[in-house]
Amino acid sequence: MNYAAYRQLRDELLTDRDFLRLDCMNPTKALTASSLSPCLPSPIPTDHGLQADIAEAISAWSSATGIVLDAERTLVGTGVRELLTAIFLHLQPAIEELWLPLDVYPVYWDLARRANLQCEALTTLPQPDWEFLKKSGEKAALLLPVPLSPLGRQLMDGEAETILRWLRQSPDRILIVDAVYTFDFDSGRSLLDLLLQNEKQCIVLWSCAKSWLAPGCLGLGAVPRRLSQTLQGHVATPTPTNLSKIHAVLRERPQLCRLQQEAFRREWRRLAPAIRKAAPGWQPPANGYFSVVSVPFATLLNDHGILSIPASVFGSRRNDLSILTCLYDLAAHEGGVQAS
Repeated sequence: MNYAAYRQLRDELLTDRDFLRLDCMNPTKALTASSLSPCLPSPIPTDHGLQADIAEAISAWSSATGIVLDAERTLVGTGVRELLTAIFLHLQPAIEELWLPLDVYPVYWDLARRANLQCEALTTLPQPDWEFLKKSGEKAALLLPVPLSPLGRQLMDGEAETILRWLRQSPDRILIVDAVYTFDFDSGRSLLDLLLQNEKQCIVLWSCAKSWLAPGCLGLGAVPRRLSQTLQGHVATPTPTNLSKIHAVLRERPQLCRLQQEAFRREWRRLAPAIRKAAPGWQPPANGYFSVVSVPFATLLNDHGILSIPASVFGSRRNDLSILTCLYDLAAHEGGVQAS
């Protein structure tokens, strides 16, 4: 079931009865009505004195995240999709295969196919299967979301070492990390530092779309120096208006990403008893607003009154897995968050 079919089914189901809604995938809408609303992006500045350039926006992002980017390796765009489009087009003649998660984000596949890349599938649900690395060639690229989504966790030490060892086995291999679901920039920092040190084989991409609820305003990449200027020529620069908006948000609300993560944790704790009735032993995710349970969508719906998201919406071929989110009722129950 793809996303469009799921939305149609969801809307039909909601006309007949009420459910525990663990299906919302729109954090901006969910958080706007919560006690986080004073921390959300403000209206676009109109005072020309507040206009910011790219360097100022990157500086504000670095101050908020603690990540200092090498100017010679920095790729700037409007978001991760755009950055990936340019990277895929550039990689097309340099790699023989691109390994993509089958069960994370179908748009990855759409972008890669438009670039005429040879795509191979890996699975991350219910847990990543790293056996594919043994089948990959010497000129292979791998795209992973880190933190893993929708699993909602960082890579474990053994998993990170497996991937880094895979890179060391061939200088022509490339790792692309989509870090768009980073809310806690301190967790996983040791892995990030290792990746950024490998400047010839690792590409790390961020966006303010989730962490600062500002889609289309700023996407950043750390790429090999030899690629940065070439790639930048194929990426649109954020508009002055969007640069000013994200600069203001990052300066005025640098902790918005952390406040979101704290709100997610509180809501997961509140939801835990209801979820564990359907999935005993379930534990809240360490990161973000997604979680995965080994219970079919229909079972959650019919036996427990829970509206979830079939894993197939994310591309998975498993019909025994469902995706949960903590967003729908967050505004109604969230409280006590202090703006900063």
